[in-house]
Amino acid sequence: ADPNHPFDQVVRYTHQDGSTVWVRCRGFALKDETGKTTRMLGAHNNVTQLMRAHHEMVELKQEYETVFHGSQDALFLVKVVGFKHFCFVRSNQAHQQKTGIPLTLLAGKTPYELLGPSLGESVSLNYQRCVEAKEAITYEEKLELPAGKRVWSTTLTPIVDGDQITHIVGSAIDVTAQKELEEKLEYLARHDTLTGLPNRMFLAEYLDQYTRAGDPFSLMVLDLNGFKKINDSYGHLAGDEVLKIVAKRLQSKNKEHDMVCRIGGDEFIILKHRASHQQHLDDCLQQLRTLIEQPVSYHDQTLSVSAAIGYAQYPEDGTDYDSLMRSADARMYQQKNHRSKLA
Repeated sequence: ADPNHPFDQVVRYTHQDGSTVWVRCRGFALKDETGKTTRMLGAHNNVTQLMRAHHEMVELKQEYETVFHGSQDALFLVKVVGFKHFCFVRSNQAHQQKTGIPLTLLAGKTPYELLGPSLGESVSLNYQRCVEAKEAITYEEKLELPAGKRVWSTTLTPIVDGDQITHIVGSAIDVTAQKELEEKLEYLARHDTLTGLPNRMFLAEYLDQYTRAGDPFSLMVLDLNGFKKINDSYGHLAGDEVLKIVAKRLQSKNKEHDMVCRIGGDEFIILKHRASHQQHLDDCLQQLRTLIEQPVSYHDQTLSVSAAIGYAQYPEDGTDYDSLMRSADARMYQQKNHRSKLA
C-alpha cells in the first residue's frame, strides 16, 4: 500500500529441532510498469546469537542495577575530563539518601559546581590523587552536605581504558558514629569522668611535651586534708560535690596555658609556667590554699577542707614525670608531717 513503509522486523520462531531462533526479516515490494505490486523481495538473517547477547546484557544490567542500588555503601561514578577536572555521572540510592543530593542535581556537575569552591577543590584534589596513583586509594574526609556534616571513609578506584583513566568509581562509608565513639573513648581515656579535668595519662603526655620544649615550669601536687572525714560523715555524694567544686575553683584561677589535672582520689596536679622568683611561687601556693579552704555548701551543711601542696621545679628538681612527681610528693609529705606534729 505504501512503498515508503519499511518492512523490517525481528521474529521469534520455534526451530524444527525444538530450539528457539530469532530471524530478522526485511523486504520491499517490486512493482511493474503500471505500478502494480507483483512480488516481494526479502532477506532473512539469523540473529539468534545477537538476541541472546542482548538478553544477557539486559539481565546483567538488571543485576548491576540491583547491586548498585541495593548496596548500603554510597556509590558514585565520576568521569575524568582533564587535570583536576571531573564530572559526576551517576550515584546510587544510598549515596542520594545519605548525602541529600539527588541524581538530578548531581549528574553532569563538576565538584566545584556541586559543592562550591573550597569543598570542590578538596574533593577534586583527592580525585586527582587517584588518577596520578593509577590505583585505588582510601582516605577519610569531613564533608558538609545537604544531609549534614558527616565523616566518610572513601575509596576511589580508577577505570583504565588503554593507557588512560577515563572514570573513577567511588565508594563511601559513613563513619561519623564510629569517629564520634573513638573521640569519646579517647577523651574518656585522658579525662577524669567526675570533674572533667585531664587525668594522669593526659598529664604524662602533656608533661613530655613541656619537657621537650625546655621551658622552665612548676609542677604542684595538691592533696585535700579532711576529705576522708567528709566521705565518712556525709557520704560519697558529698565528697564528689567537694571534688567538683575544688576542680572548678582551680580551673578559674589558672591561665589558659596552665593545666589542672585530677590524678585520683583527692589529689590534683597543677602545671604552671615558671614563677619568676621564689616569693612569687610562695604567693601562688598560699593563694591556692586560701582558695581550697573556702567553705562548700552541700544541702544544709557547710563542708570544709584544706590543702597540702608540694611542688617541683623543672629542670632543677627533675627532668621527667617520675622525678618531678617524687620531688613534689616529698615536699607535700613534709608539709603533712609538719601539720600532724603541730596538731
